[in-house]
Amino acid sequence: MKDKKHRHCCLWPVIALILVASVRAVDKRDVIDYYWRNATRAYAAHDPVRAGQTLAFTATASVNQLSRGAKVRHTDTTVNRYYYSGNQLDSVVFVLGKKPPLFPVDVVVLNIFDSTYVRTLFPNDRGEGELAIGFDTDSLADPRPAGIVTIDRNQYTMRRLHVVYHGKPGFVRFSRSFHFVSVGEWVVADSIVETGALRGFLVNEDYQIAISISDISIEDRSIPGAGK
Repeated sequence: MKDKKHRHCCLWPVIALILVASVRAVDKRDVIDYYWRNATRAYAAHDPVRAGQTLAFTATASVNQLSRGAKVRHTDTTVNRYYYSGNQLDSVVFVLGKKPPLFPVDVVVLNIFDSTYVRTLFPNDRGEGELAIGFDTDSLADPRPAGIVTIDRNQYTMRRLHVVYHGKPGFVRFSRSFHFVSVGEWVVADSIVETGALRGFLVNEDYQIAISISDISIEDRSIPGAGK
């Protein structure tokens, strides 16, 4: 009888720990859902392309062909002026540099908020001005990229985004990183870094593209001169 009571006494702390862990897991999911929901709304409200604005910017791209040890073997620099009307690219005006560069220059920011992801917080979060949220697919067969988004904890707007594409056709590895700034009420990328390794017959072709975005102009198409 005493042994039975003793076993019950030993089980209670374990049960209590399981209950506490379960509550914390639910609380953490609520926190993630809260911030993701608000970040989704902030993205829709502050992305000029999604909001149908007229957007123009200059993109200076350094296209680096890499050798072993990630050493730069060859560099091309190209500068172009991009013009968007809403989500439609109207034109790209070549300014200077090599045309075309070694590798295509992509200035499109990935929209992660239209997809359903498995989301996680990080244990080193200290409750300061930024919050990092990891997002991933629930299957290795899912071709969508995974990564980390860092948002402003108060405004819910994106500050940084890093995405990794697993199993991208023709690539051994491929990733893109974005840094965002505020231009008036809008949030746009001011730098993009793309790193990739194209699958080769004997050797892979490694490269990195660093894009700096400047001279950003945003104008409301319905009210001339507004939002600039």
